[in-house]
Amino acid sequence: MPKPDTNDCTCRVCAQACEFKPGWFHPHQIAPLAKAMGLTIEQLFADHLTVDWWAGDDVTGGRDVFVLSPRLNTQRGGGTFPANPHGCCHWYQNGKCEVHFQGKPAECAFAHHDVSHAEYLSHRISVVRAWAMCQEAIYKLLGRDPTLPFVK
Repeated sequence: MPKPDTNDCTCRVCAQACEFKPGWFHPHQIAPLAKAMGLTIEQLFADHLTVDWWAGDDVTGGRDVFVLSPRLNTQRGGGTFPANPHGCCHWYQNGKCEVHFQGKPAECAFAHHDVSHAEYLSHRISVVRAWAMCQEAIYKLLGRDPTLPFVK
């Protein structure tokens, strides 16, 4: 797999990704990002993050997996994405990612111009599998068991 992009790309292709929907963090990114921002993990979640999901399928043995993502710029932190979570990442400001060098979401850092759709999907699945082992952390942050915002 290619290395994640280390450049803060401002081209239209990258901007459209930021404007369409925030990417997913890998579980190991949350504590370092909170520390870099001078926040506790709970404060980071409450102010800047939201819960997204991967609906259960063959990849997860039918189990729904919940992940952390930056919130939409029209949403408050500390909750869950709506059923159709499309909108601009709240850290995308003035054409740039505000947390690019502090801890840009793994999915965003990996997605760049040289990555095929198959490579992107493989990377996304690896993030889902990592979160599948960290569901208790999400339940604790959210204060309840998350549920999908729609019926499968």
